[in-house]
Amino acid sequence: MKTRHALPALLACSLAWMSACSDDAEPSACAECAVDAGADASGGSAGLGGSSSGGSGGVTLDGAADCLTSAQGVAVAEVDLDGFPPYSLDGCRLAYVSAATGALVVRDLLTGAEQLVAAGPEAPRRPSLSPDVLAWEASDGATNVVRVLVAGNTKTLSGPFLHAGEPRATTGAVVFTGWLQSDKSGDTDVFLFDVATGDVSLVLGGTGQQRFADVSPSHVAVSDFSEDPAGIYTGDGGSLSDVVVLDRSTLTPTTLKLPGKQAFPMLGGGQRLAYLDWLEVHPMPKLHQYELHSVPLASLGDKPTLVASVTSDVAVRPTVFAGVAEWVARFSDVSTLRRAPLDASSAPQLVNLGATSVLHAPAGGADFTVLAVRSSPSAPPLLHALPR
Repeated sequence: MKTRHALPALLACSLAWMSACSDDAEPSACAECAVDAGADASGGSAGLGGSSSGGSGGVTLDGAADCLTSAQGVAVAEVDLDGFPPYSLDGCRLAYVSAATGALVVRDLLTGAEQLVAAGPEAPRRPSLSPDVLAWEASDGATNVVRVLVAGNTKTLSGPFLHAGEPRATTGAVVFTGWLQSDKSGDTDVFLFDVATGDVSLVLGGTGQQRFADVSPSHVAVSDFSEDPAGIYTGDGGSLSDVVVLDRSTLTPTTLKLPGKQAFPMLGGGQRLAYLDWLEVHPMPKLHQYELHSVPLASLGDKPTLVASVTSDVAVRPTVFAGVAEWVARFSDVSTLRRAPLDASSAPQLVNLGATSVLHAPAGGADFTVLAVRSSPSAPPLLHALPR
């Protein structure tokens, strides 16, 4: 049975938690922010293998509520690659890049046990965790690579590319970007790693850059910048792009050929595709001003549904999990987490997170969401867990 927490008590506790927890705080000290009430706040599976060590820090663990508790206050590194977070959530497991060591760690939130996956000198970043595979970016000398952990074994993905990055994992598969040239502005294609076979295959190629893919058990979605005059993603928000969706059973591409700029597709485990749109944002669209659209995967030619129009003083990347979008807005030093169903069947819900928080992208799970916050401009980012 799902256990929910009363939001007022949880948020009241947050202020004390953010000031009390630090890099060297014991997990039990940060766990005081668990609240055992019964209201709806906002209306782990095994498989990776390998040995682990660590403890629960004195926390009594007893289901989804205690998984939320165990995630509270984890200090994460400040690794920001196009706004993608240095942490990922799958059920009651958390993969994160440690603020103290720069290492990639997987924490079992039920037991508190932790497994070291990649050491700090490898510069692990942008983890993506699914039930049977963990994928991340790393540095191998001067080369950027994608590595995966499957059944206790780590593998560096190789293929007809020089560099690799931007991985996204789902059950049985990982998609990622492969650079065909050493130049970061060079041609890129999107590839897929099949967990069962260990094979790497091309998903979408062509002229220019195809990047920032997402994957589900049934589909792959890609940002295609080939329509831009330069054919590349520049990072300044001005690159023209389309979203291309492929059914994994056939790899037949469907391009959402729409006016303006569409990019950063999100599959999110539901039956709808979400993506960002900048049709009316001038002159330079960025992540602090965009529209969030969605369309059914079964009928990609339908008129897109407007999920939300997002404006914020601080750019924070949105995410999608189980058909629900989550994003962050910040105005006049007041930060809010917002949630909305992709079918726009109800208005966005709003959770006020206070005046002192600086937020990083949310990572959603079935029962709760984690996101990194600061208690002050100089404080390290700490994970803050909220019930869904």
